[in-house]
Parts: sequence; structure tokens; C-alpha cells
Amino acid sequence: MKLLLLILLVSCGQSKEGFIRCYTKEEALNHCIVTRIGQTGESSYLANIYCAPRFQAQACYSLGGL
Repeated sequence: MKLLLLILLVSCGQSKEGFIRCYTKEEALNHCIVTRIGQTGESSYLANIYCAPRFQAQACYSLGGL
């Protein structure tokens, strides 16, 4: 269920005018975890260990370079 919600949020990230949405720390971290699990098949625990250091500050994140 969380995966479907995340996919929906990611698909709504860019508008027709080319505006790229700014993602919160939690959204970017969740996207990284889901992407990592999809690419490697590892557990969410290991994916979190890999992704958590990338998103330390409350900032505006772009999902393009993950």
C-alpha cells in the first residue's frame, strides 16, 4: 500500500509547465528506500541503512539523482 502511494506521489511531481516539485526529507528517503528495494531486492532495513545518510537535513530534495 505504501509503495502505491509513493508511486502516486512521485508521478505527480512534475507538472506540464516543467515545474519540478520539491520533496521533503521523509518523501525523498521513502523514495530512495523503495527504489533501492526494487533494484536490489534487499530488505527495507538494509535499504534504510543505505539511504538514511543521504537525507540528514530537513531540506528540499529532488528525486532525479537518486
